[in-house]
Amino acid sequence: MTEEIIILTAPTGSGKTELLIELAKHFPIEIISADSRQIFKYMNIGTAKISSDDNLKVKHHLIDIINPDENYNAGKFENDGIKIINEIKSRKKIPIVAGGTGFYIKALIQGMEDDKLDENEKLIVRNKINNLRKENGDKYIIEELKKLDKTAHDLYQGQNIRRISRALEYFLITGNSIINLEHFSKSNFKPKYFILQTQRDILYNQINKRTIQMWDNGFEQEVINLLNMGYGLHNYALNSVGYREAIAFLENRITKDFAISEMQKFTRHYAKRQITWINNQNKNEFISLADKNEILKYLILECENYTKNA
Repeated sequence: MTEEIIILTAPTGSGKTELLIELAKHFPIEIISADSRQIFKYMNIGTAKISSDDNLKVKHHLIDIINPDENYNAGKFENDGIKIINEIKSRKKIPIVAGGTGFYIKALIQGMEDDKLDENEKLIVRNKINNLRKENGDKYIIEELKKLDKTAHDLYQGQNIRRISRALEYFLITGNSIINLEHFSKSNFKPKYFILQTQRDILYNQINKRTIQMWDNGFEQEVINLLNMGYGLHNYALNSVGYREAIAFLENRITKDFAISEMQKFTRHYAKRQITWINNQNKNEFISLADKNEILKYLILECENYTKNA
């Protein structure tokens, strides 16, 4: 029988961290962070990464594990997540998956199938695509995928450039569409979802306020430091919400006010996509509540059951 795993998910800006800190007062929990941007070092403010003090209150794993020019994917998250969950359980603590990157969560729960491609060949093709991106921009890569694999292009429309590059890479190596690859092949865990809902207008207001706080708390300097280290828009990590707008401001292509406004807008768009993913999950597998105190009560009950059955 596949074992249950507790998952707390919500759109960005909902307040998951505060809820987990409160839960940690009741149970010895440790968190597997399902966030595709918090994995990167040096990117703290712009990814709303948990502070060092808060991490002492409730241990988070899979944060600050790679540099901004390194690659990570859902398959690696699956492998790392399973290993960490087993380690947490060996210490008689309760593992909880928390975050808003749906593809990571799905990979951990359902299991990613290996594409069985040669790693050296993938690296050669990936470098070729990255060089084309540097020379011609993201739109060129998107158009190349559209010409070669319109089905994958239409499926991934509006998603991040890394996903689109991955689809192009797969086609260039195999001559087949990546959608023919059966991504999810097994069942690692039975998920017990807890969804922290926030009314959309309230959530968007929280996102807008948090974005301003990021800039007030040194986000601009964080981006300057990253650029001085040699990272930039050619790296997937920085070609993401907030960082690309800040870089455009620092390069005098847009004003600071416009950069903040665009960062708010694209963060809201990202939250909307997260909400769509959450709403598409099996309704029988999750408890979805807007009241943090109420969802905390359910989490406490679930942790009690987990402890009894461990």
